[in-house]
Amino acid sequence: MIGMLIGNVPVKCIIEDNSSHPVDSEYEDNSDVETDPKVENVLRLHSEKHNFNNLMFKRGLTMADVERMGGKGKSKKRETKAGKKAVAPETVSDPKFATLLYDKMKPEISRFHETIKNLNETVKVAIQEFASMESLV
Repeated sequence: MIGMLIGNVPVKCIIEDNSSHPVDSEYEDNSDVETDPKVENVLRLHSEKHNFNNLMFKRGLTMADVERMGGKGKSKKRETKAGKKAVAPETVSDPKFATLLYDKMKPEISRFHETIKNLNETVKVAIQEFASMESLV
C-alpha cells in the first residue's frame, strides 16, 4: 500500500490498516504535549531576551556525572583477582588479640571447664568406690 507522495519520493506504510483491532484511546495520550510551568517560564524569559548566566542554574550535573552516563567511565579496565595486590592484615596488639580470642573462644572454654569439672567428680567417686572395695579385700 503506497501512502502519500512527499515531494517526489514514494512512501510505503509498513503498518497495516487493521480496522478489526482498533487502537484504544489510552494509547493516544499525547503525554509529550504536557506543559511544565518552570519550562514555560524559562521559555517566556528567553523570548523576552532575558539575560541568563550560570549562577541562575544550580545543582545540575557535574562533568563526572555526564561522563559516567555517557559510558566514558566504563572504559576503565577492571582488575582481576590475580592483578590485585595483597592487602596487609591489620596489626593487632597482644592484649587486644588475647581479648578478641577469649571472646571468640569463651563458649568452648566454658564447655571445657564443665567437662573437666564433671570428669573430676567422676574420678573422685571412682576413687571412693575403689577405696571401699580395697577395704573389703
